[in-house]
Amino acid sequence: PLEQMLTELSAYYRVEVEYRSDDVRSLRLYYQWEPDYELDKVVEMLSHFKAFTVHREGDRLIVESSQEGRQ
Repeated sequence: PLEQMLTELSAYYRVEVEYRSDDVRSLRLYYQWEPDYELDKVVEMLSHFKAFTVHREGDRLIVESSQEGRQ
């Protein structure tokens, strides 16, 4: 699940994760992470998924459904 993956990444990079859409927490996806990736590269790679968006604001990752703002 996305929430589990981001919990592990946030601990590694020492950032917080803010979910602006609760429905994205349970999304299941496959992502192969390498520990030598910089956080900005991880964020850029995660931006390729269509079901959610993630961006960085300082030491915080903001996660929301791609459906937010389209209504």
